[in-house]
Amino acid sequence: AALWRLRALEREKGGDERALLELTSARIQVDGDRQRDRVRFAELAVAAGDRKAALAALEGGGASPAIVESRAAILASLGRDQARGKLFAELAAADSDRIDPDVYALRAALAFEEAALSPPVGGHAAATNEAIAAWNQVLERAPECERALGGTVRLAARYGDLEVLVDALGRVQERATTAAAKVSAALERAHLIGHGANADLE
Repeated sequence: AALWRLRALEREKGGDERALLELTSARIQVDGDRQRDRVRFAELAVAAGDRKAALAALEGGGASPAIVESRAAILASLGRDQARGKLFAELAAADSDRIDPDVYALRAALAFEEAALSPPVGGHAAATNEAIAAWNQVLERAPECERALGGTVRLAARYGDLEVLVDALGRVQERATTAAAKVSAALERAHLIGHGANADLE
């Protein structure tokens, strides 16, 4: 009965966005499992300039594709790429037949990489390590993924850790699908080892 009254009020309010926002919030209070209402509330809240309220509503809505994509879009608009990466990483690790863990592992790595390559706002080294770890998760699922191989090399080079870079180049040397990539990685790895990186060249 409560939901019926709210639907009637929604029709009565028409295009009044603030009133619709309040009504949709009330619908969520009546039945918090209605994910469509959470997504609708988030859309209205973003339109009203209140992205924090939009995120708060979505965070209690589970892991349906609509909820996840809405959360990810808002986090991206806020420049919170690390949070977006963590969202995708949690889904990649979840035991659910509703999602493709490989896809979300890749999206997590891309988000973490974007955070690491953005102008630093503190904790930049930690963000880089987090991005490298995310790409390594992708490589565990798809050992020959060229995007992941390249991502680990690029991030290690930016971070300036010779041992991490030598390790990343070793994976490229071993797993790259083209001879040119293998040779290039081997030469760069040999050069780094010759300049003091602590690794064994195979």
